[in-house]
Amino acid sequence: MSKKKKKSKSAGSIRSHSEPISQNDQTVDAGRETEKQSSHAEIPVAAGLAPKSDLQPPKAHCQITCKTEKDWWDKAKPFVELAGVVLLAIYTGYTIKMYCANKEAADAARRSADTASEALVRSNRPWLAVYGDPQVLAPVQMGSDGAKLALQLSIKNFGISPALYVNLNRSLDTFLVPGNQRSTESDCQAAETETRNRNGPYIAPTAVLQRDIHLRNSSVNNFNQRFEVSGCIAYWDQFKQEIRHSSFCFISNFLIKDTRPNMSSFTTCAPKDAFRGGRGVQPERGIPLGM
Repeated sequence: MSKKKKKSKSAGSIRSHSEPISQNDQTVDAGRETEKQSSHAEIPVAAGLAPKSDLQPPKAHCQITCKTEKDWWDKAKPFVELAGVVLLAIYTGYTIKMYCANKEAADAARRSADTASEALVRSNRPWLAVYGDPQVLAPVQMGSDGAKLALQLSIKNFGISPALYVNLNRSLDTFLVPGNQRSTESDCQAAETETRNRNGPYIAPTAVLQRDIHLRNSSVNNFNQRFEVSGCIAYWDQFKQEIRHSSFCFISNFLIKDTRPNMSSFTTCAPKDAFRGGRGVQPERGIPLGM
């Protein structure tokens, strides 16, 4: 009985001693845990306070350095600005020079192209002219209404392409006396009226078109002088860039009263004035004197 009591007392003492040990262990572990947490906690920094850098230069050093740099820029600034202006002027001058050179090259190329195009047109366009002298068809009729004369003109194409919409000026229906003739410009303007409307015959290369014209003038009262026949031919070419003109002029070698059929004695004369650069021709030869 006593042994059992002793054993139970010893067991109870062991348990009583073991319990405080486990509590102590928990306390120790809790302390270690707290130390770990406290070692990782962030150190609070007061707001508005920044750590001062030991590398920041003193205020006096900054004043001396900044003042030196400012003085250097104030001295160098005018030279820098002057250099910029000079460079800008050089660049502007070079740009203008290049523009002028390019413009001259473009103008030269355009002139060359225009010359080549004009040469092509001149070598391929038709050329019309009165071929030979006019021929008198009937005697001059004289009366109270003046003089009337019928002539025949031969128009030849001396070019290598057909002439289109050929027309004689309407002023050819006027009996012309030297010193009283109509201007070449008005003749050509009248002739191109029908040509502009695409009316009139074609004349093939080397072909001849014969045209009868009737001239009259009610103001003629002196038959003891020679007369003059002048006019203009208007036509298109195959390029159709502009209406072409050929002016002509003849003066008779005989007096009006002596005019007889089949007479063809005339002398070529220059038109009274030039029209669009003088598109005149020598009728008996058909040689163009100008564009």
